Amino acid sequence: MGNLTDHFSAGSSSNVLEIVSYNTDGRTVTLNGTDYTAGTTAVHAGSTSDYDVSGCSIAYTPPSGTKAVIYEIDVTSTYVDGTGISHFWLDIDGTEVTRSRRTLRGTTWQQVLAFRFTIQVDATTENLALGQVGTWDSDKTLKLKAREYSSSYESRTNDLTWWDGTTANPRIAYSNLKITAVS
Repeated sequence: MGNLTDHFSAGSSSNVLEIVSYNTDGRTVTLNGTDYTAGTTAVHAGSTSDYDVSGCSIAYTPPSGTKAVIYEIDVTSTYVDGTGISHFWLDIDGTEVTRSRRTLRGTTWQQVLAFRFTIQVDATTENLALGQVGTWDSDKTLKLKAREYSSSYESRTNDLTWWDGTTANPRIAYSNLKITAVS
């Protein structure tokens, strides 16, 4: 894994260049003259096929001088069967970032996955599967993807199964997407 000085110059401090943050409710946020329109969150019945988690996608170009982009999203997941197993990962322009894989498993749970992954920018060798981007001077689409382990371990995302003494479904659990560019 290495030390921070393996990825950033020794003696320099990491500076935040930009933060884009919004709730995934369809709003438009303007930052430095760029409009970011949030996707709208919806409840997903899980699937054994890969799917895009709604509201978790952003087309993003970091400011000049960026050395890392931190993608953060909080996603609610709940079980359907006796045990639910959900897999989550970051996707950059259609490539699975294998180092970002996360799994939730539970029998009586409704959990929030605090997903966070740091993308290296200006890498000598670009390898999106490892989360390393070479030159990043135009939009790349970053999004969270998911799937169920199998049809025997079903789960749902963005669903508040239990709320205020009832279990009526669906209730949407909105996420907050946050992108941080650092030098």
